[in-house]
Amino acid sequence: MTVATEARKPVRLRKPLYMAAPLDSVALAAEAEALLSQHWPLSAQELLNLAGRDRPDLATMLLLRACYRDGNGDFMRKVDALPRDLAPLETPIRLLIVPAFLFAEHPELAIDGALIKDIADRLGAETEIVPIDSRGISAANGRLIADHLCRQSDKPTWMLSISKGTSDARAALHQLGGWPARLKGWVDVSGIFSGTPIADWWTEEMVRRWLLKLFFGFTNLPFDTLLEMRRDAPLWQSPVVPPSTDRLIHILGFPPPWCVEPRMERNYRRLLATDGPNDGLTPLAGAFDYPGRLVPVWGADHFMRLPDLASLIYRTIHMIAAVEAGTFAET
Repeated sequence: MTVATEARKPVRLRKPLYMAAPLDSVALAAEAEALLSQHWPLSAQELLNLAGRDRPDLATMLLLRACYRDGNGDFMRKVDALPRDLAPLETPIRLLIVPAFLFAEHPELAIDGALIKDIADRLGAETEIVPIDSRGISAANGRLIADHLCRQSDKPTWMLSISKGTSDARAALHQLGGWPARLKGWVDVSGIFSGTPIADWWTEEMVRRWLLKLFFGFTNLPFDTLLEMRRDAPLWQSPVVPPSTDRLIHILGFPPPWCVEPRMERNYRRLLATDGPNDGLTPLAGAFDYPGRLVPVWGADHFMRLPDLASLIYRTIHMIAAVEAGTFAET
């Protein structure tokens, strides 16, 4: 009997495959809504305090449900009602797509903008992927983006940037002296909009800084790309002022612990300990201070690897056209 019992014991792996087992998201949303109804309004930091440090699942859900309150909530309800398919766009648009860092080296991550362009073309938008340097620093890539933003078009121009492409786009606005008149709107997807604490961590301590500098040199990557991502970098000092609130839209993953991919786990844990729930690079509470609207995506981390990613892109293109058509009330 003892032998049989021993034989049934599960073999323990040295490291879990994921951070946590899935929980009941429906019950979690109900718990968050009950707390919001009782305590609203609260700041993002107060929401984290309400959840407590031992409940990152609840904290993430509280932040997500907070996106459905007040003005951002009105915006989100209109977004959720938009088509996610081949329905005609409400108005013609021109879309400039800014890819992410290392898009040429990692096409499997779908960060080159090709899928977005394919869907936008299918919907009838005029689209172009800005030919930035896959390994380039934001200052140099920003000049290329600025040149494209200044070009004439008979359609209203929107920009869509991905991950570090958002930093490159912000550099372009800085070089142009602010938001250009020809740019009607900007959507950033998993964007590095105001730096990341991960860059601070890697560069604030001398040993880590030099080790990473050696690694960047060995892999032929510009170390300045990491320095640009520090939260105190000059790139973030110029404010971004959109024409209206609905014309700057941040699409950001809100992953509970069980949805964080293993390759993002180390960053996620590091930020969780200091800044609370995050997508692996961006603290979610800090995103509530961004100008514009916040569109949360439950279950996605920074890489936005969703089974229905195409549906999200379709909805995003329809959202751009709807805002441009005046369907969304702008404030």
